[in-house]
Amino acid sequence: MQTIDDYIDAAIEKQGLKSGNELGRQLGGSANNVSQWRTRRSWPSPRTMRRLATMAEMDPEEAVLLLSIWREEDPKTRDLFMHILKTVQGAAKHAASILIVVGAVFMGLNITPVQAQGHNANKTAQGLTNLYIMR
Repeated sequence: MQTIDDYIDAAIEKQGLKSGNELGRQLGGSANNVSQWRTRRSWPSPRTMRRLATMAEMDPEEAVLLLSIWREEDPKTRDLFMHILKTVQGAAKHAASILIVVGAVFMGLNITPVQAQGHNANKTAQGLTNLYIMR
């Protein structure tokens, strides 16, 4: 699972910024905000978290769910948020393969399901049970 530090580091790198202070100002807050997030003394708002994820070129919806997990003190509620995140991630995995098949059928292409083995191209593809190859 990603951390707030992963989002901060990616945003600084992707935006070519020099520091967390510069990132804080880019996000419309104080230069000190990012330091407070790194030390877990405070957390960004959901709106700021979406902006941070966009700057990091990461999924903003997943980022807001992760923010809820990181901020939550109650273990049962945190587990509920984790379940929601895993459900959304699982739906995205299946949606991608369904779109490939539907697109291929719509285009009149002949497709064959093939077992995906050792496919680690990205996190979305991990755990995918069938990979559809167009012929």
